Amino acid sequence: MGTFRNQSSALLRKSASYQLRNIATNICLVSAPIVFCLILYVIQVLVDNLYLGTDDFKCGCRCTQCCYTGRSAIMDREFFYLSDPNTTYTINSQNINDVAPRCLSPIETNVGPCPADMGYECLQNDESDCGIQYSSATQAAFCNIPNPSSWPDVITVPRRERRYEDYAPDVTFLVTSDSPSKSQLLGDQLFNQLDLSLAKIVPLVDEVSGANGSFNGAYLSELGFKFASSEQSRGDYYVENAFLTYNRSYVMLPEGTCNEKNMSEYDPVSLLDFVAKYLGIPVSLLRPALDTADVTGLAAGFALVSVSCSDAKIWVQESAADVDQALFCGFWQARCEGYNRGTSSFGAAWDFANSAESGLNVTVQYNTTNTYYRGSPKPNLRIPTLVSQAAKAWWRTVNGTKDVVPPINLLGLMSMPKASSELDLDFSSQLGPLFYTWVVTLLMPTFLQQLVYEKERRLRMMMKMHGLGDLVYWTITYSWCMSVYIVYIAIFMIFGAVIGLNVFRMTNVGIQIIFYFLHGNCMIAFTFMLSSLFKAARTASVCAFIYVFGCGLIGQLLLDTFMDDDKQWLFFVEWVPAWALFRGLYEMAAYAFLGTYRGTTGMQFSNLRDSGNGMLAVWGIFIVEWFLFMLLAWYFEQILDSGNGIKRHPLFFMRLFWKKKTIEEGGVPSSGSNSATALPNTFADGRVCLPQPLHTFDDGTGSLNGPPSATAHATFTESTDGTSVKKADDDVSQKGVSPSHVEVLVSGQFTDVSAEAARVHRLHGDPSMSDAPIVIEGLRKVFPKVDGRPPKEAVREITMAVKRGECFGLLGPNGAGKTTLLSMLVGFLEPSAGTARVEGMDIRKEMNNIYSIMGVCPQHDLLWDQLTAREHLRFYGRLKGFTGKDLEEAVEVSLKSVNLFFGGNADKLACKFSGGMKRRLSVAISIIGSPGVVYLDEPSTGLDPNSRRNLWNVVLGNKAGRAMILTTHSMDEAEALCDRLGIFVDGQLVCIGDPKEITSRYGGYLVFQISVPLGQEQDAKAMVSKMCPTSELTYGVAGTLKYELPCKDITVTEVFNEVNKAKSTLDVLDWGVANVTLEEVFIKFARSIQAKGGDMA
Repeated sequence: MGTFRNQSSALLRKSASYQLRNIATNICLVSAPIVFCLILYVIQVLVDNLYLGTDDFKCGCRCTQCCYTGRSAIMDREFFYLSDPNTTYTINSQNINDVAPRCLSPIETNVGPCPADMGYECLQNDESDCGIQYSSATQAAFCNIPNPSSWPDVITVPRRERRYEDYAPDVTFLVTSDSPSKSQLLGDQLFNQLDLSLAKIVPLVDEVSGANGSFNGAYLSELGFKFASSEQSRGDYYVENAFLTYNRSYVMLPEGTCNEKNMSEYDPVSLLDFVAKYLGIPVSLLRPALDTADVTGLAAGFALVSVSCSDAKIWVQESAADVDQALFCGFWQARCEGYNRGTSSFGAAWDFANSAESGLNVTVQYNTTNTYYRGSPKPNLRIPTLVSQAAKAWWRTVNGTKDVVPPINLLGLMSMPKASSELDLDFSSQLGPLFYTWVVTLLMPTFLQQLVYEKERRLRMMMKMHGLGDLVYWTITYSWCMSVYIVYIAIFMIFGAVIGLNVFRMTNVGIQIIFYFLHGNCMIAFTFMLSSLFKAARTASVCAFIYVFGCGLIGQLLLDTFMDDDKQWLFFVEWVPAWALFRGLYEMAAYAFLGTYRGTTGMQFSNLRDSGNGMLAVWGIFIVEWFLFMLLAWYFEQILDSGNGIKRHPLFFMRLFWKKKTIEEGGVPSSGSNSATALPNTFADGRVCLPQPLHTFDDGTGSLNGPPSATAHATFTESTDGTSVKKADDDVSQKGVSPSHVEVLVSGQFTDVSAEAARVHRLHGDPSMSDAPIVIEGLRKVFPKVDGRPPKEAVREITMAVKRGECFGLLGPNGAGKTTLLSMLVGFLEPSAGTARVEGMDIRKEMNNIYSIMGVCPQHDLLWDQLTAREHLRFYGRLKGFTGKDLEEAVEVSLKSVNLFFGGNADKLACKFSGGMKRRLSVAISIIGSPGVVYLDEPSTGLDPNSRRNLWNVVLGNKAGRAMILTTHSMDEAEALCDRLGIFVDGQLVCIGDPKEITSRYGGYLVFQISVPLGQEQDAKAMVSKMCPTSELTYGVAGTLKYELPCKDITVTEVFNEVNKAKSTLDVLDWGVANVTLEEVFIKFARSIQAKGGDMA
């Protein structure tokens, strides 16, 4: 038997040969990281050039050619909701239904960006003239802004088509307090008239012009302007979206003011025109101030902003609950009773219920439509305006001074000065966790498929039966998988860094190595555990790929959002290995992304304890799961019917406790414990009990008779020559015996089966059992009921022994249970009762030790398709301890003995072998290494006559010194190879003996056959009856008759004489007489016991 080192070497060499044959597949596998990294690299390049490289992500430059190209989205949106569809509305004095294609003049493009939302497109930029005055709100974040602008108060209001219907187009605001009257007073103070006069308006342009072209919007707030817009605010305030050139803004005034001033929300005008209309003066009075002012930058662009007059409708609510109800019912999916209007939005809501003269306590609810991104709201810089309004309304209400400017007054908002910047986003880090999860776990389906393939094809069991220990198998397989994983990850990391993916370049290499190493061990252990749950390699592969891609997508689409918020419960979700991997990759990608954006590094060891960093938790999960999965893999292999040996009870680890408890209670081991004190079917006085009722043969005819419930007793004593002699025992009871205590004496021809049981009993007392390497004691197998069918008893308490140097043959029809018996002996199946000992070792307890001295040729060829005959034999030879020259000689001898050495067959792949060649290779595998016990299950199936004869010679040449059990359907093979035979019918042995002795004992008749012309059959029958009155007709068709003639009543000479006499009166066409053959004896047994067909084995 080979040592751990020899077995490890054998398995490693076999795996290397197998993988070299699949080199193309392996190259494709390790190329997967390269492909995925290239995909990410291409995506990053495309994003940099087609997205981040556009004008939106750099400071705006003056557009020298801004031309109208089509109807704008803003036009369609702003004028969707019209009270009178027949009315024509204008924007900037242009009819929106008839906007002629044109380009803006240089004066119009001197300030502000080209208004793309209005249907214009910039065809040419002056790259030398860039600044915030030419920038959109998005572009402004990348400009050099030493003097930021201040912007007046702005409220976010719904678009006209979504406003509360009952008061539209007015914007409705909700107010509540501790009383309706107080609510109305507070509401009236929220919006006031403008504080305008010609003296304040004339210097307007100069006042709003700040340093370096910045805009001083605080002056407008001093004049009482309260602006509103449907455009959402940005996360900074370098440019306010509401005041971009050609964008629409509203001036919110108390209810009824717009009609009073003869202004409409549908009539947008410039700010100067709006002021002139509000004051009721000609705009020409204000134009000279604009024309002579030295206005540049955002201040100049502000003059082109369109504004409309909009009334603020105050809707007083009884309570905060009424406010909530109104807001909820305004949602388009709300199902409020009697309220099915679709979207009915409000500008804002104020709850002053907790306010008093002594202090302000207000709840403000504001409109956040379209401000949510990936579950988190964008920064809303317009909220301070609503709070300021509430404070001023409260102050005026408490002090009763409506027209006095309160000391609480928000004039405007502005951002801090900034230098110019560029957006450098590592987009590959954003997609990285998804792609990297797929890449890193892509090895798992491959590993799982390989493990399940060896189990499905029973190759794992074949190796185990030839001595490969479980520890060696799992150690080498684990090492092999880990080696492949290390090479795979090394390629992944190196190539990713070479092409410039920042996750690899910016993350500390030590962190990456630890992370991938821990994950690799966890993944391999997880794969080992899963391999015990699958029986088909294809199913395992499909499920593994679903797991890989499904977990990656769920991680990207769902978990990514929760990781942003660092949800505590994610720790438990991460116990799914793929999601723990995703979390670790997410952390590395996030640090790489921020590092790229900030110009710093990615994750370092100093960052591991940062708040929200889950990398350490992921490492801990990997370590715990590594040991947990390995333990579960071992446990599942023990208790599940995985084809790797006899499965054990789920609580088998409590066996020591059970045994201890049994001894303390004075009990005895169960039958499953295989106690060696006594055989269950042997009595102290020497009598043998066959537990199953058996039919008996009639001494005269050899046919079966006697009811199954009949019992008979026989006592055997040992004679001087060592054989068993039957003593008379007339105790035969036909009635009143409990089936569980029935003792069946096999009389007549069954004496040899009982004698074999007695011989086994004598061997049982010999601890060494050196004369019989194989001893079977009451072995029984019952398959559980399936689909309502009753349990099937495949093997019925077999008791026998095989001596050293003996080949014992099992004959039986399909379904007799021969292969089932062998499967129990080799560890494929667990016995239902009884046991067997091989070289003194119990198959229930010491099967792993038995494998080291056993050779098996299974019924079906268990071979690797991608290995040659020579490689198969080298592998199994190394398992048996052969090395170097001895190994090569043993392989060569084995190949020659089965006629596979010449013609290049030794180096031909097993998948190219014919069925007969595979059988010969299986036989060669079973005998290499000189095993002490060999099981051959129908070894000559599919062989041509010449190959069969050569195979017989191989078996005969290797029989010395070892015990063999052979199953076969061929009588010629049984007579040629077997020293003893056992006829196996319906799960039981019906006779045992050498072939000639069985033929002589159970075939005590001559087979006589005669053929006569049609019409003379009766004369021929009369002749045979006269010749032998005890003859029995077994066949008669078309003048051909076949008889059985008892040898005790007639001889061959007498048959010749009688036939010669009969020829004078009969036309004998053909006739013959012969001794009975083994095949005929076997057929007679099978028919007598009415064996059923169907292969159970």
